[in-house]
Amino acid sequence: MAVHPLSPSGAPQAAPTAEAVASLIRAAAGIQPRAPGTPGWIDRKAAQVAALLAHAALTLGDAPRGRPLVVVDAACGHGYAGLAFAALLAPGLGLRTRVLGIERDTDRAAEARARARRAGVPDVEFVAADLACAPFPDEPDVVLGLHACGPAADALLAASVAARARRVLLVSCCHRKGAVALDRSGLPGGGLLGDRARQVVTDALRALRLEAAGYRVEPVELMPVHGTARNLLLRARATGGERRAAAAAAQLRRLEALFLPPGD
Repeated sequence: MAVHPLSPSGAPQAAPTAEAVASLIRAAAGIQPRAPGTPGWIDRKAAQVAALLAHAALTLGDAPRGRPLVVVDAACGHGYAGLAFAALLAPGLGLRTRVLGIERDTDRAAEARARARRAGVPDVEFVAADLACAPFPDEPDVVLGLHACGPAADALLAASVAARARRVLLVSCCHRKGAVALDRSGLPGGGLLGDRARQVVTDALRALRLEAAGYRVEPVELMPVHGTARNLLLRARATGGERRAAAAAAQLRRLEALFLPPGD
């Protein structure tokens, strides 16, 4: 299967194309392949999912072959990232998978189950649960978070660390106003500059929390910026480097003292 042109450099040829992901989404949504007026969101979502899976493929060179790969699609919405991982990426890499999708909204989780059945994707389960108390499996091989919104991104990272996830790929969105305090730093708190500063500080704190927990984190672009406005991917692997973790923890404390509201 050809690598999608928006995929990161060096992604395995088995990484699915956006066209293949779009076909899967149409099947899951019950839309005929050549139906006129196919919604534009399908192509946008397919490009984002294909890019995320190409990044995931870069981390899977040493993935276990003797057992199914345990994958968590967290804050999964309709579960397209998990479905595409199970149906497209894993077979292309010669891997077996067991995918757990976690979605807070009960109706959306039920719809994700229906879409998995409609697309004929086995070994995928969707549960309705808040990430703060979700049934994370121990030591999942991969945790995916595509556009985890606001507090869900932080809950995803906390759950991943607590479960000792081996790989975490997070693209967050909706960086909340008030989640970080810019006034003590001298950075502008309002307007476009305030929004961008808030995004950078929030993502830096998240990356350092992973580093302090023993992960090696690569902040990279998910895809060319025209594909999504929420484009920063934290691509992390558990390595256990104690010296790096200690340095990250010290830097995290300094940033928290500077940017987090008192009492957080």
